[in-house]
Order: sequence, then C-alpha cells, then structure tokens
Amino acid sequence: MWCSSGRFHRHRHHHYGHGHGHHSHGHHNHDHGQGHGHGQDSHNNHDQDDDHRYDGHGQLDHVISGYDVMVSKDGRGNYTRVSEAIENAPNMSLTFYNIYIKEGTYEDNLYIHRTKTNIRLFGDGAHRTIIFGNRTNNETNGPTIEIHGERFQAANMSFVNDAGLTAGQANAVRNVANNTIFYGCSIEGYQDTLYAVRGSQRYENCEIYGTVDFIYGNAAATFLDCEIYARHRGIVTYTAQGRECPIDRSGFLFQRCNFTMSPADYGRKSDVKATFGRPWRAYSLVLIIESYIDSMVDRIGWLEFPDQPTDKLTYVKYGNVGPGSNTDGRVKWPGVKAFHHLPELLLFLSEDYPWISLSHNITWNLN
Repeated sequence: MWCSSGRFHRHRHHHYGHGHGHHSHGHHNHDHGQGHGHGQDSHNNHDQDDDHRYDGHGQLDHVISGYDVMVSKDGRGNYTRVSEAIENAPNMSLTFYNIYIKEGTYEDNLYIHRTKTNIRLFGDGAHRTIIFGNRTNNETNGPTIEIHGERFQAANMSFVNDAGLTAGQANAVRNVANNTIFYGCSIEGYQDTLYAVRGSQRYENCEIYGTVDFIYGNAAATFLDCEIYARHRGIVTYTAQGRECPIDRSGFLFQRCNFTMSPADYGRKSDVKATFGRPWRAYSLVLIIESYIDSMVDRIGWLEFPDQPTDKLTYVKYGNVGPGSNTDGRVKWPGVKAFHHLPELLLFLSEDYPWISLSHNITWNLN
C-alpha cells in the first residue's frame, strides 16, 4: 500500500517529582480516569532495565559503568571535541561504545553516521554537559545532533539549538535511527526542536523546549516522565506528528508528562495560547496519558495543518489533570477521543492500534 498525503513540506506546570530542580506549581481538575503522580526519584524503578536496554525501552542511569573514551575541554581527556570522539568510534559495533563528555559547553554539530551503531554519549548532567549549535535547517549540518546509527543512546546532557525565536526551522535533535534512547537530557530549541523522523525512539526524564511544531516526525516515539516546555510566543504548537498511512506503526505517546511553560517564561504564561499540535500528515497519531496540562493550553486542544485533512487522525487523551485538561470545547474532529476508563482505552488500542501496549509504562510493540 502506498500512501501520500501531500508534499513533504513544512514551512513539567505540574511536577510529578522528575528531579529537574524546578518548583512544583500544584495540580487539580482531573479530566478523565486516574491522574497518576509519580513522586519516586528518577533513579528508582529500573529492575527491568537489563532486559530492555537493547530494544529502545530501557533506562540508562545505572547501565553505564565505565567509558571507552573521555571528552574534556581542558585537554585531560582523549578528545576535546565530541565530534572527534564519534568519528573515531568503531564502525558497526555490536556492543555499546561509551563516550563520556565532561561538564562544559561544546560548540559542535554532531553527526552519527549509520555505520556508527551502539554509540552512547553521557555527560555530567543536563545543563552541565551541553552540546551547543545555532544553525537553521537550511544550513549545512544544521541540527545540533543528527542520528542515523541504530541503538544510539544519550544520557545526562543537553542538546541546544539557539538559532532563535525568528530563525525558522532549526533542529536541536534530528533522530533518524531505530531503537534510540534519550534519558535525563535537555533538548532545547524554538521551531522544530526535535525531529523524530522514524523508528522506535524513547525519551525518558527529559526536558524538551520549543515554540512551533517542536516535536514532530513519523517515529514511534514514547515520551515518559518528560517536561514539555513551551517558550514564550503568541501561538505555540507542541507537536506535528506525521503518520502518513493507516498501516504505519508510528505515533507519539506521552505518559506522565507536563505540558507547561519553560521556567524562564512561566511568568508570561498568560501571553501564550498553546495547543497540543496539528496533523502534519493525514493519519497523525498522538496519545497523551496521565499528564499535567497547564492553563495556557487552549480549550480547542488542536489546530489544523494547511492542506491536511482532519478526518483520519487520532488524538487520544486519558487520565490527565491540570487547568488545561478539561476536554469541554475541544475540536469536534472524529478522531479526537477522551477516555474515562482504562478498559475502554485498552480495548480501543487493542482493536485499532495493536502495536501499542499499555502497562505500567507504555511501550511500542513493533514486532
């Protein structure tokens, strides 16, 4: 089956204890089902990691026991530039190649070639180890990091594209690889911050900042315990999911996330009208589960995308809380669904989207 839905053209705040160091803003107003807080520390609950770390569904905080090379700005490591460490990593590795990046800001644009499999980058913490770029998508090597090597992992570091509010499309992360994990990372930009192109991708305990369509693409991407931060702009769209075909096993899944304003812009929240997103392609699929929705999210919930239909998409909500979680006033598109009871949601997923399995943590079943 071949699907085409137009030219390939694009022009945390309720905190559940994520440990990112920001203050809680409280929560109330359950919309549907159970709103499950998770006050446990982000480094607990990982007894299943070793069973899953190769398939894109593991966590990273305790599986990194050492490193193969170190990158340090002071010259005390093996390299001073992260790109050099990646270029010299083994090709088609069957085991993880661990690159430890010491604290500092590295002005570098990273490219993980498809032959660089099992690359793992880890730093001294988000906002301490920072990969910094400021190029737009129209420039050579525009993304701060572009990933083509399967089973890539990154932990405890930031990827920043500071091209600016008016620069247009400017990826901080362009992820084209399968079975990738970001854990404890900060992904920062404005328009089109994170391009989740395809494959199975997982983002856990991460912060993602942006303004327009800032999480977009056609990956099967799971966002678990993440802060989805809108930056100050009159109109903000969180997502632009690009599922093109009814047989595509793709979509965006957000569980226990916070849709809110960035800490720096929180005082200007009333200036912003945000929506969860808009359908980049006809069969766009987004699920928002057990998450906090802040007050600047407009009651309509979703916006149209130019030249794209609204009768084939699927946008699902269940168990969300917060002042923006009330589903009264949502757009009346046939695929916009709010579930009140977990069994109803499970039945719906099993019948229409069998590659999504809902358990304690939702995972994508792409087999």
